[in-house]
Amino acid sequence: MKSKNLFMILVVAALVFAIYNMINNSKKANANQPSTSTQDVGNNSNGDSNQNTPTIDTNSNKIIISTMLENKGTYDYTNKIVDLGVPLSAKYPGESENNVLSRNVWDLQAYNNKIYIGSGDYDKNTGPVDIYSYNTLTNQFVKEVTVDDEQINRFVIIDGKLMAPGIDRHSGGWDLGNYYVLENGKWTTKTIKDAIHNFDLIKYNGALYAGIGNDSDSSIIKTTDNGNSWSYVYMYDINGNKITVTEANSAYTRVYDLFEFKNNLYAISNYKIYKYIQSDNIFKEMNNKVVSFGSSPVLFYFPLKTKMQYKNNMVFVNGMIGYTNDLENFTYTSFDRYSSVNDMVEVNNELYVLCNTVIDNVTYVSVYKTNDLTTWNPVMYFEYTDPAKSFEFVNNAFYFGFGSTRGSFTTTTIANSGRIIKVPMN
Repeated sequence: MKSKNLFMILVVAALVFAIYNMINNSKKANANQPSTSTQDVGNNSNGDSNQNTPTIDTNSNKIIISTMLENKGTYDYTNKIVDLGVPLSAKYPGESENNVLSRNVWDLQAYNNKIYIGSGDYDKNTGPVDIYSYNTLTNQFVKEVTVDDEQINRFVIIDGKLMAPGIDRHSGGWDLGNYYVLENGKWTTKTIKDAIHNFDLIKYNGALYAGIGNDSDSSIIKTTDNGNSWSYVYMYDINGNKITVTEANSAYTRVYDLFEFKNNLYAISNYKIYKYIQSDNIFKEMNNKVVSFGSSPVLFYFPLKTKMQYKNNMVFVNGMIGYTNDLENFTYTSFDRYSSVNDMVEVNNELYVLCNTVIDNVTYVSVYKTNDLTTWNPVMYFEYTDPAKSFEFVNNAFYFGFGSTRGSFTTTTIANSGRIIKVPMN
């Protein structure tokens, strides 16, 4: 028995030594990877302009963020942070899990020199929701309206109007869902039949389409008369079979995202992309999955944080950056060192992304930009207690919103859930 135990100890020791060598060699190999981007970011008054900028590991397609963070100075905007407070603390006070999660800044949307804030929680059912805005000219928060929903998850701009899909109606039955429209300084409530969950809105060829969640008929519905009447648009699978929503399959047939790309309309449901065939008034499944990356499933979780057509590509952000020019083949870009990409915004024909990185228990919030989706240039970073969930850019300043995540309530500082900060770039 003793000799067998000794043999096992020697085997384990050999395995540990082999693993150590493998990791050490891997680190050395990674340190010698070629870079594709060493361009500086123009003028910056925060430090030594000769410090190295982040590079891209061409083998793993990862942006090497640690270069910027470890060479502190050039892009460090920590001392420029302006704390704007927690406007939702009056609506959701204290430290209860329900209120902390409901203060979550799900979305920030720039509109007419204001920053609009999406909050609430449709899992905790803590509505009705207050929609706050921050006026970047007067530096004031204003509660603009209280809406009959549990959560405002995203804002969209259609025909110059700010709209907010109601993700979960607060009162009444399941026969109607809501969306909210800001026009001429006034919010109005619009209804959609059988749309208790309204996840996304888009206008295409004169009609307004909604991606919804219900338990009957279809998860896509449209109106051609400004929301006065609605009709279902049905989805078909790759084999041409009609997909009818039932109570049994309703969780897997929700349409969380709608988008237009190269003059065509698309929907995402259960990780698959459906293309709108206008002549037949149907959405037909394409032969792909937006989440596939080699053999790995579920790199994207829905609803997407944000998506947009940028130049000749469709770009998706939700933890990573995924982009494609044909909706068949996807390129994924991520950041190294325990990083997550949380938001995206286009400014002056350049694409900016929000990234959070945790190194040695320190959280760094950073911003990168690109004009070709290949070369990524650093813009700024700052140290903070928590990762940022949303950001916007108005009048030469970035605005960041913070919040907790369902399922990881304790990972965010309670006091910072719902906090908005400003970081001026001058």
